[in-house]
Amino acid sequence: MKITFELRGLPATFTRSAWTGDASLLHDGARKPLADPMDLATQFAGKLAQTWTLALADGVVRIEKERPRLFAGFRPQHYRIFVDDVLVAEQTGF
Repeated sequence: MKITFELRGLPATFTRSAWTGDASLLHDGARKPLADPMDLATQFAGKLAQTWTLALADGVVRIEKERPRLFAGFRPQHYRIFVDDVLVAEQTGF
């Protein structure tokens, strides 16, 4: 999954690998990790929703991921990105 959005006039990109669970935010030339693929909780989460919150100088970024209840690994996930509680991007996919 790759979602590009604007954060205070600068491009930002959220990426998440469906295979490893690695999630990160690329903004202003710096990569900010959100989920570590070596953490077993990244691979075997029982929750249907997950939220990552990152406070930056440009604002607070909140990324929400919702997964379907059945066969979640084989079905598209739904992502929403908020900057200072304003929805700036939404996408469904892997």
